[in-house]
Amino acid sequence: MTDDSIMGLRPLPDKQETVLLLKKLVKDLKIKQGELSKRAGIPQSEVSRALGRSKRQRPIKYEELQAYIEVVLDRYWSLPKKKRVRNLAVMGGKLVSVYSDQRVREAAQLMKANGFSQLPVLDRATGKHVGIVTDGTIMERMLIPKAEFDQRGLDWIRTYADKTLQAADVVEQTPTLSTGDSLDVAARNLMYHYALLVEDREELGIITRNDFLDLVLEDLRE
Repeated sequence: MTDDSIMGLRPLPDKQETVLLLKKLVKDLKIKQGELSKRAGIPQSEVSRALGRSKRQRPIKYEELQAYIEVVLDRYWSLPKKKRVRNLAVMGGKLVSVYSDQRVREAAQLMKANGFSQLPVLDRATGKHVGIVTDGTIMERMLIPKAEFDQRGLDWIRTYADKTLQAADVVEQTPTLSTGDSLDVAARNLMYHYALLVEDREELGIITRNDFLDLVLEDLRE
């Protein structure tokens, strides 16, 4: 296999930084080159040239990088984890939420004031959660119907802002986890949702993509 034999793809930008990070992950997770070669489907000699100390080191191609990342992630998630969803979720008294009968304007104010991009939504009568509201959904619904937005401009936005969350149709359904669920379950769900609701008996919480960024930064500091 030659340097240009993998589908003729160009080297990744910031090659040196990418290689250094991969080397660190492979070393920290104790993944041997033979295992990396077998699981990534790349000859060991090429793994050595890309990630080892070979003097003939070469750039890593896009398909290779994806294969290496999959191996590293599989190893990471297979390790025993002390942290569960309960360690990342914002629960109980710290949780900022809104009711479905509150106005869009009120939800927007809460998001702005707290620096949030999403909030849990509760039913006032039952106290049960009914979903989440996100800044993205608020913006999307604001533009629908397009005719209203185009013709009435700011007047339409004011009318929209005074609608309840339920009437404005901005409440999204999202998966609900328990505090004992593993972080990989949360991570895989967050690939498709802004946030996840978390239940622990009668207590409600939320876990977001930003919470996982904190986890990554924590791991890097260690």
